[in-house]
Amino acid sequence: MKAIFQSKRTLRSILTRVKEKVTGVVYQVNCSCASTYIGKIGRTPEVRLKEHQRAVKTGKSSNRIAVYVEKTGHMICWDSTKILEREPIWSKRRYKEAINIKNHFKHEFRSRHLNKLCLEHIN
Repeated sequence: MKAIFQSKRTLRSILTRVKEKVTGVVYQVNCSCASTYIGKIGRTPEVRLKEHQRAVKTGKSSNRIAVYVEKTGHMICWDSTKILEREPIWSKRRYKEAINIKNHFKHEFRSRHLNKLCLEHIN
């Protein structure tokens, strides 16, 4: 009897890549007016984005993005959604979400303040 050893790597496994499902992230969704929504999710971002999109279509009042779109009439740039942080632990993900929100608005405030100073200097 001959022993046959098989490699776990096959041609198929070499040529195809399995897309990794990313879970546990802090993400950013942008609006056409340059406003930003930063959120956290333990599931895949694709699932959460579909939920947001469905909420916008149906006008779901418990979804912040849907309420924003309803009030402003703005368009959400779904294709520009970014993953800001990966964090599998919920408490750390919550903290990272808060830090990203703080940093985003600090930068936004600084940009607006600088623009105002530039305009005052020009005038």
